[in-house]
Amino acid sequence: MKGMLFVMFLAVAAMVASPAAGAEFFEDFEAYDVGSGIMGQAEWTVWDANPLVDTIVTDEEAYSGEKSLLLTGSCDIVRIFRTVTYGMWTVKAQVFVSSEQAGTTYFLLLNTYNHGGPYNWSVQLSMDPVRGTIVSDMSGSQSLPLVKDDWAEIIVELDLDNNKHSIFYNGQEFVTNAPWTTDGKKALECIDLYSADNPGNRTFMDDVEVSTQLCIPAEVERTGESTAGTTTRIEGDEVPAYGEGDTLAVTLAISNIRGDKPGCPDLGDVTITEQLPEGWTATEISNDGAFAGGTIVWQIPAAQLAPGQLTYKASGPITRATLGISGTVAEKGNDLVTPIGGLPIPTVLGGLSADGMLLSWLLLGPYMTTGSATTKNAALMRLDYLTDDADITEATVMPAEGDEVDTQYDVAASLGLAFASGPDINPSGIPQWFAWRDSDVQVNFDDTMLFGAVDNVMAYGVCYVCAKEDIAATLTAGSDDSIQILVNEESVWTNPVERAWPGLVDIVPVSFTKGINRVMVKVFETGGGWNFGVSLTDENGDPITDDSIVVTLDPDGCGGPPPPLFTFKRGDANDDGKRDIADAIKVLGYLFGGGATQLGCLDAGDANDDGKIDIADAIKILGHLFASSGPLPEPFDACGEDPTDTDTLDCRTYTPCGTGV
Repeated sequence: MKGMLFVMFLAVAAMVASPAAGAEFFEDFEAYDVGSGIMGQAEWTVWDANPLVDTIVTDEEAYSGEKSLLLTGSCDIVRIFRTVTYGMWTVKAQVFVSSEQAGTTYFLLLNTYNHGGPYNWSVQLSMDPVRGTIVSDMSGSQSLPLVKDDWAEIIVELDLDNNKHSIFYNGQEFVTNAPWTTDGKKALECIDLYSADNPGNRTFMDDVEVSTQLCIPAEVERTGESTAGTTTRIEGDEVPAYGEGDTLAVTLAISNIRGDKPGCPDLGDVTITEQLPEGWTATEISNDGAFAGGTIVWQIPAAQLAPGQLTYKASGPITRATLGISGTVAEKGNDLVTPIGGLPIPTVLGGLSADGMLLSWLLLGPYMTTGSATTKNAALMRLDYLTDDADITEATVMPAEGDEVDTQYDVAASLGLAFASGPDINPSGIPQWFAWRDSDVQVNFDDTMLFGAVDNVMAYGVCYVCAKEDIAATLTAGSDDSIQILVNEESVWTNPVERAWPGLVDIVPVSFTKGINRVMVKVFETGGGWNFGVSLTDENGDPITDDSIVVTLDPDGCGGPPPPLFTFKRGDANDDGKRDIADAIKVLGYLFGGGATQLGCLDAGDANDDGKIDIADAIKILGHLFASSGPLPEPFDACGEDPTDTDTLDCRTYTPCGTGV
């Protein structure tokens, strides 16, 4: 498989040029000037944002209209859209290969693409006029005669629901129901048109099309950010984050309303639904949306469905590094329910995801090794590659972000420090621990924001697990190539193997003692891909859903700054995340119920903030609800502490803000 293929993202997010009937995306290149670079036009970009791999629009050949895209040299063009993850799809392109072409050009489809990786290919068609063949490299090397000096159509029929695809060329089927992926995502993220570094290549692409049999009523994309401006860095990029006590402002952008699409009925009434994390509440919901039971629902008549935005604000307790917001779009009379795209989760600042992935690491390296001799030798893997021959050893180091290690290479097992492509890594030429927060199951060292493509190296990763009590747990790991895991000073796993990424297959029972526990991984690389991933679950392999475990990068803390104590929302006496008449009834029950009714958060029941619970608080709540008396005293909109906390009232438990949970 080629290493740096040109990638062009195609999906259902945008329409350009003049789409063919029923097409979700269509490009005929007629909108661009002849001789102009395609990069930067209509959201086209280039592989890894490298402007040296651009190509041009030409009128030398064209299937329709007067223009097409020229593939020559080492062009590597990318167009990014949102991921397609379900349904039946058809990808088409017209291709013209000159008989004078000296090299090979490619048509590819990827199920995974990001600038700097990871990448995962599903279709690779290589077109070689010297051999006179078009070959399907990914599905058994089937081949057909290559049409030269004329146009031929490539068609890929894709069934994402059943993980299958078929390929047609010039009217002939030569791949039938092959797996779409065996180790990637069941998704379509891009079409890839690539010229393999040959200035004599002359391939032209035209009428590129992606269509679907799905009758999608509209596209809905989610974005969100903290109203406090909280951010974090994920895989080198600064992104909005959700911190304790924040409020998340969410926007749902509606676009691509279905019109008269062949095979689809007239547009029906649409229901858009957002499911919030457990214990979260929503406020300031636009367009008459209704919130109940953790779900926001908008009912939109077909005649009123139009491009625009829906907005709301959400807040709630934090227990893990990712909190799922999921949404759907449904249409009356249509069995298809489509997911809302865009931002799937509000990112928070912890290091352990809801499904148990360790996302945050302190990284150190890359250190040079002897390559395969080290990677496949457990005894060599267990040596100390970082020691400074003084105070710092692998067994005892408790690093913090920014700590430098003056590794003594005449004592340490490493041979030296290799070059890292990522910005600000080892800036003084001395190994330095740096924080890396990942977004998925795999930390990809080959990412250009990390170490880039280096071979015969190793690197360290460290995080700290804070346990409330002694606890038995399970670490499940995967790596490319070999991996060693240490908990505190004990080596608990060594797998001396050269392998591609296998998924999370190494199962390691571990024990954490009460307090801070250091988890260290050492990942060794010979050549090719270089990555690792580790999950942390209970001893039965189930996610840890309570706060018995917290993950941090701070060697002196347990998960960073603790959440504010005694946070609540004024007037929510019954602890259900909203204010209604039930709260006034709760206060009255507490006052006159003979002890049968208790308040977990007396501060929440103190609606008028006078430092005591009495009938005036019930009246204050009712006035807010029915007499337009205005908001209650703070904290009102968002979780917070009592700003006038000079009384004897307390707040032992308040679930919507995580107090006492």
